[in-house]
Amino acid sequence: MNRDVEKPFGYVWDRGSLVALPKDLRIRYVEHMLGLLGEKFKYLMDTYDYDQNLYPGPPHSVRMEEIQKLYGERCTIDLIESKMHNRPFNEKLRESNCLFNKLYFLKNKN
Repeated sequence: MNRDVEKPFGYVWDRGSLVALPKDLRIRYVEHMLGLLGEKFKYLMDTYDYDQNLYPGPPHSVRMEEIQKLYGERCTIDLIESKMHNRPFNEKLRESNCLFNKLYFLKNKN
């Protein structure tokens, strides 16, 4: 981003970007996104949490532990909603009854 032309972002709603990416691309994505943010920001992240042995993705399962590793150094992370996803991606997930849609709120630690 050219900071001479564009100001840093103060708000982000990630409604599917992180979960669309394979694990090996997520670090670069997060570094890029954090580089676009201003000093004080609010970041809403919509994710899925499920057993990836039952469905490999995408969308991929991104659990709190991974979010903490990716964002935790710079951000406070709060789970603000967790609910059963009502449209499983395949029959195995439907039978497992363990597909959750999770919503996180992140902000700068400072």
